[in-house]
Formats: sequence, C-alpha cells, structure tokens
Amino acid sequence: MVEAALRSGALNTARHARDLGRPLMAVPGPVTSAQSAGCHEAIRDWGAVCVTGARDVMQMLEFAAEGPAERDLARPREPVLARDLLDPDSTRVLEAVPARAGRGPARIAIAAGVDFDTVMRCLGGLAAAGFVERCDRGWRLRR
Repeated sequence: MVEAALRSGALNTARHARDLGRPLMAVPGPVTSAQSAGCHEAIRDWGAVCVTGARDVMQMLEFAAEGPAERDLARPREPVLARDLLDPDSTRVLEAVPARAGRGPARIAIAAGVDFDTVMRCLGGLAAAGFVERCDRGWRLRR
C-alpha cells in the first residue's frame, strides 16, 4: 500500500492480505502526514515490510518453499538483471551507447567519462555478453 490513511480502502485491503497470510508491503510518506498513518501502523503493528525500491517488492514476491515471513530479508540482494552483474565502468559505457544510430568509441568515452582504453575493453566485453554490436557508424545497443 502507498500512503494509506488510518481510514482508507488501502488499509482495509492490507488488513485482509495480512489475515490471509499474504506478503504485506508499505510505501509510507512522511511520518507527519495523516495520509501515511495507515502505512506506518501496518509497518509498526502488522509486520509490513517498508518498501524502498523495486528490489524489495521482487524479493518479497519470490516463490520459495518457505513463506515470505520466514525468509531471511537481511541476506544480500541478488542481481535482478544481467546488467546488474556489470562492473561500474562497463555500466557507464553501456549507458553511453546509443540504441539506434551508432557512436564511435571516442564519443562513447566522452559520454561515459572514461578513457579510450577502458571503452575499448568494456565494448569487447559488452559485445561478447550480447549487450552491444558494431554497426556502420560505430557501436549501438543490440536489438
């Protein structure tokens, strides 16, 4: 539930979810807001998980043999996408590669804020992993 007041349909639905043993998540607003009082109550009294991002939701909705209440939520989060496994330089280079028209490695280096040798190393790895491809004008994201 997102910013639920103490008397709201969202809080009522959350109560039913709790009673059915479903995962309960809350995205509260400021603690001073009456529109967030229901979320804060659910977190404090019902054991709702405070959601800080998409990964929290995905982790709660994993289908495992044990239920969400029994899962160790403090364990390190695993990568969601293949690009989450990339090192920081490769991530910056990948973000600097255009989707349609190609771009040369020198321009990619400038856009990514890394040196030319780093771009060439990263482009090779990104191409091998299937993220990018060479084209007439340089490099672009692979379709």
